[in-house]
Amino acid sequence: MIGERASLLHRLKQRWNRAKRPPYWLVLLTGTLVLIHLYQLSSRRGQAYSGHASNSSPARRPFSGRLEDFSMEIFSAPKPFRGEDTVRNYRAIRSWVQLEPRPKVTLLGYETGYMEAASRFNLSIETRVDKSFLKGLLFNSMIVRANESTATVSVLVDGDSILTSNFPRTLKKIAAQFKHFLVVSAGVDLDELPALDTDDPGFGDSILRDVRELGKLRSHENISVFAWNTGGPRLFDGRMPHFVFREGLHDNWFLHETIAAGRREVIDASESSLSVHISDSYDVNDRKQDSNSSAKTKSDEDVANVARSLNTHLAHARGTYAIQRGTALSAPWKLSSCLEESGLCLQRRMRPGICNCESSVSFVSSETDPVPVDGSRLLTCGRIRTEILEGSIFREREDGELRSDRTLRLPFQIDPLLTLLAVNNSIVLTAAHYAERETMMHWVCRLREQQVSNFIIAALDKDLYEWAAVRSIPVYYEDSLIADLRDELPNLGHISVQAFKLLTKMKSRVVLKVLRKGFDVVWSEPGILWLKDPRAKISGHDSDLVILSESKPKKSSVDSGRLNVEFYRARASNKMIKAIEDVVQCALKNERPEKSCFYEIFCKGFGEENEPGNGCHNADDTVYILESGLFPSGEAAEKICPEVAKKGIHHNSGQYILGIGWNTRLNAKQRRALESYDSREEVCIYQEQGRPRTTDF
Repeated sequence: MIGERASLLHRLKQRWNRAKRPPYWLVLLTGTLVLIHLYQLSSRRGQAYSGHASNSSPARRPFSGRLEDFSMEIFSAPKPFRGEDTVRNYRAIRSWVQLEPRPKVTLLGYETGYMEAASRFNLSIETRVDKSFLKGLLFNSMIVRANESTATVSVLVDGDSILTSNFPRTLKKIAAQFKHFLVVSAGVDLDELPALDTDDPGFGDSILRDVRELGKLRSHENISVFAWNTGGPRLFDGRMPHFVFREGLHDNWFLHETIAAGRREVIDASESSLSVHISDSYDVNDRKQDSNSSAKTKSDEDVANVARSLNTHLAHARGTYAIQRGTALSAPWKLSSCLEESGLCLQRRMRPGICNCESSVSFVSSETDPVPVDGSRLLTCGRIRTEILEGSIFREREDGELRSDRTLRLPFQIDPLLTLLAVNNSIVLTAAHYAERETMMHWVCRLREQQVSNFIIAALDKDLYEWAAVRSIPVYYEDSLIADLRDELPNLGHISVQAFKLLTKMKSRVVLKVLRKGFDVVWSEPGILWLKDPRAKISGHDSDLVILSESKPKKSSVDSGRLNVEFYRARASNKMIKAIEDVVQCALKNERPEKSCFYEIFCKGFGEENEPGNGCHNADDTVYILESGLFPSGEAAEKICPEVAKKGIHHNSGQYILGIGWNTRLNAKQRRALESYDSREEVCIYQEQGRPRTTDF
């Protein structure tokens, strides 16, 4: 009986256990769902960076097909090849041309030694880059030119940065991984070069070994390399401010705004040893005044620092940049050394830029290594940049333009500008108001293309003064306005006819101010089209005044009122200063145009007795009338202008200028043919003829 009960209990227990055991199919389904959930969770964590686009997974190489025709174009703007900079520039260029595959190398701008370097290493020179009046290139123009590359990857690198053999391998890995990307690198410092000669084929591998054993990773705020795929979406939103290259924050703003735009994967490749700086290399924080600088005033330090000050204020005035942002640590991806076959691993930063103490175990030292503060338990890492914004110069209005709370300091005043820019004691001068800003920029770009650097703009209202100053244009605020104009100028879009007449009479006042300071003046209205540099031609005449005439070419005299005061050269002689003073007084007293006063002062009463076709004179002054064939104005210019527009600026018959408001007298198609300024990108348009895009050897 007892045995039967035990057997029954055993059978019941077995049935109970079988009932608790889930079916095999249920176990399999549950395991599959768990795995799917874990995969989705890891994917969401991988995309934790807010607002950042993700176009691939690190586990795959979805774009490896582009490696079949992989190519690079390196853009750089080395310092002029003088003294020790020649050695630094050449050793950097040697490292670039030794890369495999060999990249195309393009030098941006046109400095001393560029032609020799291009010839020696088979480089290209891109001259279509805008330049600040402080001699530095404008960074926005450099980016525009680099974006025009047809290579797979466009690279912008410091002129003294040595690129290691890791460089092409790193870019290929990233190009295969991501569809659209931006790679940045802070670079590594070495005390000295390897024993091998820089021309030795093994130099690249040798320096890479030294970097690992002796290199010091630089501060993450100093970006020495940018590399991005061409043909992709815009790098950043809006327009880049007109930063002066090498003067700080242009690189940090560029990186920050590209990350914020979210259209490209941004990768910090500092630890993969892309670029190397030798310890004697140029550092923006130790910038010294160039011994050949033309700034000879007691305010040399102010002049040298103004570009840096401008960069600081521009960085904070446009976009979303803030202090300490836009460093290599801000990149959502990090590329570092590992035990993979390629030796490089991609890591996702969950909180980019959260800690400046992020250090690397791949180098023996780093500028961001944590160190105790005065023996306490507090730690600091590298340098904390201080960007002084007290009394900020600029603020951004609703229309996106930058406006100033106060007048800019040196050198945006007439005296330091004259000292800084005068060539042979001569200045090219114009005056304009805010409504003329685009016409003025076409004029500026024509002068830039012809390498005319000694020009100054007198801003007749504060709006133009600020607009030009933040674009690094040599401008000063002409505050000696005629009283009746003060209420009219703020509303330049609807300026009255009377105010316009008064405004034209301001021009001789501006010229007089510069003449009294002892400088000769080449006066040019912003609407005058410079076809080629006329300075040498008009300086060869002994006359104190060299001026245009609107008289018909075959006429042997200058008709009353036919002098064209839109373009002339005046010498700073005592009699010329007295004559211009008389012109100013005449213009204020009469309703007639200013050119009538010029005729009255310089040519009145001589009529047919004037020198045939060449000039007029009175008891005190001799006036040379420019040849209408070379300097056409009035009716002669109206006939020539459409033909110049049709053939192109550089296909003219030898004319130096067109004395005509070309941008108002032509149809839309003709105007586009002669335009020199891209208002959308805010860069100059350089003509393909005369000075080509590149010079190849």
